[in-house]
Amino acid sequence: VSDPRLSALYDQPVNDYPAMYERAAADSVISDRRASTTILDAAGIHNLEADPDDLSASLVSFYFQAKERALI
Repeated sequence: VSDPRLSALYDQPVNDYPAMYERAAADSVISDRRASTTILDAAGIHNLEADPDDLSASLVSFYFQAKERALI
């Protein structure tokens, strides 16, 4: 489940040092999540990244796609 607060921290204007550190931390976490997804995909492990509000719909869609491709 992705954290919408990360996007908010990343998108906020950088007007001072605390905001700069918050953006850097958010960028680090976002980059780590992307790298993890790439590694999982390369290993053939299916994963889903979705905002909490969209998780149910995304999971159902992901399930039907997997079932359609006979992955489950």
